Amino acid sequence: MKMIKIFSLFLIVVFSLVVNAQQAKKFFPEKDLMTVGIYYYPEHWNPSQWERDIKMISSIGFEFVHLAEFAWAQNGAGRGKI
Repeated sequence: MKMIKIFSLFLIVVFSLVVNAQQAKKFFPEKDLMTVGIYYYPEHWNPSQWERDIKMISSIGFEFVHLAEFAWAQNGAGRGKI
């Protein structure tokens, strides 16, 4: 019974060393990774919040922002002119 516990502990230690030895870049080269973005509709928000929102989007790690695709249809929405 004691040998089984020792062997199990040995396997756990060896397995953890093998897992820690793996390098993500070897299996996931940066050139093959996809970029991650977000849709943001500033016309739905108060203009005083735009800078805060863009800073937050950047700090979260999004790499691009799709902006205001329907803003042309709003004729001033977000500024009190509908």
